[in-house]
Amino acid sequence: EFFDAIEKATPIAIWIGLGSLCIEILRAFIGCIMERGLVTKVWSILQWFVFSFAALGIFAISLVPYTDIDYATQQKVWPLIKRLKHKTDYLELVHAYGLFRSMTGVGGRPEVIVEGSNSLEGPWKEYDFLYKPGILDKRLPVVAPHQPRLDWQMWFAALGSYNHNPWFVHMVYRLLQGHQDVLDLLDKNPFPNKPPLFIRAHLYKYHYTRLPKNTSNVFEAIHNAGLIKNWWTREYTGEYLPIVSLNEPSLVTWLNHFGYAKNDPWPEHPSGRLYHFIKYLRSLARTLDAVVFILVLFLSGVVIGCVLS
Repeated sequence: EFFDAIEKATPIAIWIGLGSLCIEILRAFIGCIMERGLVTKVWSILQWFVFSFAALGIFAISLVPYTDIDYATQQKVWPLIKRLKHKTDYLELVHAYGLFRSMTGVGGRPEVIVEGSNSLEGPWKEYDFLYKPGILDKRLPVVAPHQPRLDWQMWFAALGSYNHNPWFVHMVYRLLQGHQDVLDLLDKNPFPNKPPLFIRAHLYKYHYTRLPKNTSNVFEAIHNAGLIKNWWTREYTGEYLPIVSLNEPSLVTWLNHFGYAKNDPWPEHPSGRLYHFIKYLRSLARTLDAVVFILVLFLSGVVIGCVLS
């Protein structure tokens, strides 16, 4: 379904981009015609021709890396444009979108779920992260322009094992110790009074919740979406990290092997005013809904721009 949507959206996006570029070129040409004086007008039109030709050329060759995301659309790009892109590669004029234009886990998004308990028999409570999928009824948050490093690293951890991610085991160790600096990186602490005695991690594959198959129009889709409680469905894949406890000798030995000494002092907090001010702003931001926060910032920028103009 994802690739079907990409196949339909990519040509539309290309035509929107081309249309926008043509409108700007036309506006620039009208501006050149409106110039006073013959010499000024001719000079403006010459500049318009050069820059318009360059803009159209760059737009054309950018179609080659842009359509990497959809094979069917890329096959429709003219061979002449592909040859031109190949000849200008050494100039580094255009590039594809980012490292991960197509996310791994098409058959389901792999996610590591960290759980804690005060008994080996349970109950086990999940640690909820700020941004990555976890609790099934938690909607997708607004991330941009922030880059959530821990949640991003958790996605990489899910693609391998804890043996290749010693930082993950160190994070679990700090959770067992109840370090507030680590807990601040999470959304909610299921053990607010005292750290758990045991922590484990399981691997799941997450999927978006599907609408009922009998949905035939937009109104039914909106109605059915309102009846769905969970944003995600998930299937159990296997154990990621076995049950560990704070004073388990094998855990401490394993951490020491990777340089995470048991008695290493935790880095001291900066004592400057800037640190406390930033921490205060962060505490305020966490109490706001992400969508509301982004909209307030956007509207504030619009208002300030209007006032200054």
